[in-house]
Parts: sequence; C-alpha cells; structure tokens
Amino acid sequence: MPRPVKFLLVILGFMLVMCMVVSIPPIRTRLGSLFTRIQYALFPPKESLFVPQSSVATTVFETLQSARDLPTLVPSFPDDTPTTPPIDTSPQPTATNAPARIVLEGIRYMDQHFGWNMCAPANLAMALSYWGWPGTAVDVARAVKPFDRDKNVMPYELVDYARNDAHLEAVLRYGGTITLIKQLLAGGFPVLIEKGAMIRETISGQVTWMGHYSTVVGYDDDAEAFITRDSYYSPPDYPLDYMVTYSDFIQGWRAIDYTFIVIYKPDMTDKLFSILRDYGDALHSDQIAIQIAQDEIQTLGGLDRFFARYNLGSSLVRLNNFADAVTAYDQAYVYLNSLPHEQVPPKIGRMTWYQTGPYYAYFYTGRYQDVIDLATSSLNMTDEPFMEESYYWRGRSRASIGDNQDAAVDLCKSLEYHPGFEPTLTLMQTLNLPPCP
Repeated sequence: MPRPVKFLLVILGFMLVMCMVVSIPPIRTRLGSLFTRIQYALFPPKESLFVPQSSVATTVFETLQSARDLPTLVPSFPDDTPTTPPIDTSPQPTATNAPARIVLEGIRYMDQHFGWNMCAPANLAMALSYWGWPGTAVDVARAVKPFDRDKNVMPYELVDYARNDAHLEAVLRYGGTITLIKQLLAGGFPVLIEKGAMIRETISGQVTWMGHYSTVVGYDDDAEAFITRDSYYSPPDYPLDYMVTYSDFIQGWRAIDYTFIVIYKPDMTDKLFSILRDYGDALHSDQIAIQIAQDEIQTLGGLDRFFARYNLGSSLVRLNNFADAVTAYDQAYVYLNSLPHEQVPPKIGRMTWYQTGPYYAYFYTGRYQDVIDLATSSLNMTDEPFMEESYYWRGRSRASIGDNQDAAVDLCKSLEYHPGFEPTLTLMQTLNLPPCP
C-alpha cells in the first residue's frame, strides 16, 4: 500500500476513534466545559449594572435619602379585589414540646453535578422523595429543563412538576421566616427554599453571586442552625447534614424574597394549612412579604437594602401594583449603583434570572426601553445566555415599539432555550409571526 494512502487511512481512523470518544456524554460534557472555559477567559462576558432611564434624577434623589425619609409604599388593589381582614405578622410560637433539634428522615440525597445548573431538579427530587416518590433528579430535569443548559428553573415550574408529574401537592409562598420554617419541620414537612449564594462557577472557576435551591430537613437550636441537604455541597467532600447558621440562612434567603415551597400529600392539607396560618393564603403571604421588605428598607444597609427594595417590587408585582413596583425597582437599581464597588458581588446583575418581576413592572407601565435594556444587561452576564424569560420580555417589548423583526429573533431564541414555552408561543400567534426557522 502506498505510504500516502496508509497515512490517510491512519488519519481517518484516528478521527473516527476521536468521534466515538467525544460521543460519550461525560467526555463530551467535559470537553464542552473546557472549550467554554477557554472562551470565557479570552472573551469574558460584560458586566454592567442596569440603570433605569425614566426619571433617573428623581429616583437618585429619593434613593439616597436617609432611611427615615424613605417613602413607605402601600399596595393598591383593583376595585374588584375582595377586602381581607388584618393579618398577624408577628412571629408565631412553636409548640411548647418541640425538641431543640429535629431532623426529618427518609430523604434520598441527590447532587446536582450530573449536568448544567441542576440544583432545581436535584432539590425538588429530594423533597419529593420524602413522600415516597421513586424518581430521580434526572427525571425532574427532563421535564423542567427541556433545554438542559437552561440557566434557571422558576419556582412555579417546580410546583407544576410536583402536581402534574409526581401527583403530590405543593404550596409556593414568599416572605417566610425562621420561625415558620421551624414550625413546618416540627410538623413533619421539609421545606424547599431559593436563596442567593456565592458559588464557584463550573465554567469560569470564579466565585460569583447566583441563585440556588436548598432543601431544609431539620434544625438545631443549640447550634443556631438549619440542617439542609444541599445539592451543591455533596458528600464525601461535605457532610450530608449540611449546617447553615440562622444568620447565614437569612442572609442568603433575603436575596430571593424569602421564597419557599412545601410539598405535601393531599390528605395532609389540613395539617399543613394549620401550620401556615396566614401564609395559607397567597394574598396574605404577599402582604407579609411587603411588610418585611418595608421594615428591612428602614433598618438594613449595604447590599441587604438593595435586596429589600427589590423584594418590595417583586411583592407589589404579584399584587399587580405595577406603578408602585416600578418605583421600588427604580430605587433598588439606582441604590445598587451607588454602593461602593467592594460591596457589590460579581454577577449580581443575575437577579432577573431568578426574579423576573422588573420585566412585568416596566412593561405594564409602558417603559419598554427599560425592559429591553434590563434584559440585554441580564443576557450579557454570561457567554451562555440560555434564559427564555429574558428573551421573551425583550422580544415582547421590541414588538411593542414596532420592531417586529428583532422581536421575532428574540422570541425564537426563547423557544430554542425552552421548547414549547407557552408565553412565547401565545405571543407569536398574537403577533402573527411566522414559525421559527
């Protein structure tokens, strides 16, 4: 055989072997991570904090006043909203016979390191396992992350899975407290929370701010700590009972409006709601969250005050009070930009990955350019902008100012990163846009 032909056959054989090796999922994932790390190092994503454009001068003035001068925002309700009785927001006592330490047994531990951004599927699977659900985190991921590198799974998507796929019930609420979490644990209910955390990125290796789910399975009053199953801090490198002090717990939980989910069996509804009390009603829960945010705006400083202002906006959005929500968000963003650089963690602009309330507030008050700018800023936080919500809201706002061409591009990106995303499909039909290529 001529030497050139032999050499060509060797090259072809080597290429064939390499293709077979790369097709193995773990190797393909690691190579993808390596190439992305190189790209991230050479061309890091831009990090610029969003600044609202409307009434900036007024907002700056209001935001930088002393805490005593800050306006208190009271939610306004539509005329057809039923009135509700006053609510008791004071801490509720735990049972007098509650032990100082509780750990709920029967939760199968699952880590998130089987794919990209899998903390939501892993933690939901752990919470479901407590009630005898036999599935795995992979089962959850297939449903809630149809695009496997989606950056975040929203809490309502986890609730939908628990109800529709696991055939259990779930309650999603905001404005939770340490006392309430302990009462739920004492009653036999593990709690799934979403929080902010400083975590090392898989791609870049940097320690940056991001949202993170965690499953709370117990507490220890002597240690003043909650006991969690944390999908990121996995055994054997970390203990299965991952302890988080009450102070650290609140610090992280505040960033996502004290969000919590309780999974339960239908026949335990009465028991659960007797513990939830005012939190059993979503409207009451949002009113409690507003009161907490207003109190924290008055008493906290630094980054915590930014979170409190942002949380106030999010709670007002859930009550459809977009006018006051816009004021709260304006104040939050301008205040964040006024903080010293060392007080602002890297990638704090990811807030809209986890709480999309500003998109609603700015859009429904006609501030379409602010939606476009905010979505663009959020997407620029990463070289992998796989966030269907940001593309949806930017596309919707572009359509509202008559830019249907760019709107169509954004909406198709939204569907690429979340196939079948219902809001995008409905909007495209309303705009009479052609199917995505």
